[in-house]
Amino acid sequence: MVCRSLDFSLALLQLLVEDIERNMEQAVQESYTNTLKPWHGWISSAAFKVALKLVPDSKGLITILMGKNKSNDDFKKEMRTFISLLAPLLKEIHNVLGAYGLDTLKST
Repeated sequence: MVCRSLDFSLALLQLLVEDIERNMEQAVQESYTNTLKPWHGWISSAAFKVALKLVPDSKGLITILMGKNKSNDDFKKEMRTFISLLAPLLKEIHNVLGAYGLDTLKST
């Protein structure tokens, strides 16, 4: 579900904003474990383990996300704003999915 991948992205961004120098592989693993793993079967989990080996380093990803001529503080401020806008939207999406019984579908 797209909503779950947004949950993963949100969790990852929250971890990066907390510690911009954080090990990317660990951050991705933690975000996956907390958001996607409960919904994945063995095939999806195995695919994640392969994809984890392709994760860029923190500095490379932050440089891409940050853009030109921005400081770490500006980047963190923008990410906090984005997170504050995305989190309630995702909560509402989860509520709608739950109302229709679509929040418990599991990948096989």
